[in-house]
Amino acid sequence: MSTGIINIQCIFGTNNKYMIKDMSIVDTETWATQHWIFENSSLVNKTRKNNLIHHQLSIDFGDIEYEELGRILNSLKFACIYVKGE
Repeated sequence: MSTGIINIQCIFGTNNKYMIKDMSIVDTETWATQHWIFENSSLVNKTRKNNLIHHQLSIDFGDIEYEELGRILNSLKFACIYVKGE
């Protein structure tokens, strides 16, 4: 099995918890890449405004519903995944 390198960009969700907004992964064996931009239209207006002001990110923009995140993460079949940051 190959190794994956993952890059994640987050926004603030409700109760100031981080939510993944943008996620990319590269397979170090084949150099194949995958990229997802998640949308979450269920967040409250205060959270929307905060993210737009501080991150210039609209939580409504995206091509994958946030509920699909678990399925995507579980589908990754790498022997090891390196993540930048904490």
